[in-house]
Amino acid sequence: MTVLAVMVLVGAGSYLLRLLPLLLADRIRLSPRVERVLADTVLGAIAALIATAVQRLVSGSLSPGLPSVTGYAALGVGTAVALLGGSIGRVAAAGAATIAVVTAATALA
Repeated sequence: MTVLAVMVLVGAGSYLLRLLPLLLADRIRLSPRVERVLADTVLGAIAALIATAVQRLVSGSLSPGLPSVTGYAALGVGTAVALLGGSIGRVAAAGAATIAVVTAATALA
């Protein structure tokens, strides 16, 4: 298979995986138990990603070019925004803004 054929097949498969739930949303009903399990699965996946990111932050491999205080500050601000009920977009924006401010402050010092 050529690279182009692989790219087209993977792209089509990815598109179908995103399109099928939209097309079948009104036709297929899941039981409340399955919906609860899926909701817990999503939360578990997010928790695993966050735990991995924190472990990499502690080991220094998350952002090798930045001082560790930058990552800890962003983690703290992001956690505060999340605990106050902020969406994942707001948490990410707050973390990015914190990284920008701390990086600028340490560059000036």
